[in-house]
Amino acid sequence: MEHCTVPWILSNPTVGSREFALLKKDGMGAGAKAFASWLGRPVPHALFRQPPQPDFGPLSIRWYWNPYQPGLIDTTNNLSLVVIVQYGLFKIAFTGDLEAAGWKGLLLNPNLRRDIAATKILVASHHGRESGCCTELFDLVRPEIVIISDDQRQYDSQDTDDWYRQRCLGIPFTNNPFERRYVMTTRKDGSMQTDVAIDGRWLLTPVTVTDWPRNSSGTSSGLGLSGLAGFDSSGGIATGLGLSGLAGFGSGLAG
Repeated sequence: MEHCTVPWILSNPTVGSREFALLKKDGMGAGAKAFASWLGRPVPHALFRQPPQPDFGPLSIRWYWNPYQPGLIDTTNNLSLVVIVQYGLFKIAFTGDLEAAGWKGLLLNPNLRRDIAATKILVASHHGRESGCCTELFDLVRPEIVIISDDQRQYDSQDTDDWYRQRCLGIPFTNNPFERRYVMTTRKDGSMQTDVAIDGRWLLTPVTVTDWPRNSSGTSSGLGLSGLAGFDSSGGIATGLGLSGLAGFGSGLAG
């Protein structure tokens, strides 16, 4: 926010500055304060109309959320977005910090149930924590692999690899074709790259990612995608032509 222009931010549209302050009544860290500041900015009159959708090239992007409801759905985790990215016959789902109660609310939406079907890669919600495990989700989808993006093991609630493994089809491991993987984690496998063909074939490979160099002002240099925006009352969709890739999706309220 201090050093970059971010023209698009995709977030749960039912959480404004007032709602966010209530969610964070026990205090905010630096990141939450920056987001609260963005939420509180005046909105130009033109932006009250449906904004033009960004161009995601041959990718189709759909996103879903639970509406903020005090006393029912009123935690930041369960107000996370589920973002489903499709290229040809391939789908990957980014599921934010959703916990089981949030999943059960979203699974009432027939559009989400339709869109999440045939997902090839599921990025586990809430960093793979036990609280994000939802049996009902896997009544709809049996991904080929689950990716857990998490820090080093600190809590027993992180030991969910076996739970997810039982609910995946598995894929041959790139580095060893005799090994079949059902779960990959950033703890063990590091960063990963997915190469996808429009006919649905895909390859997931661990890669070494080098940080961008720092410039004299202390900020990272380089180019990246800015993010997403635009939504309607039941979920969002964006499609288009001419974009070569996607930025990573964070967890929590915004993607």
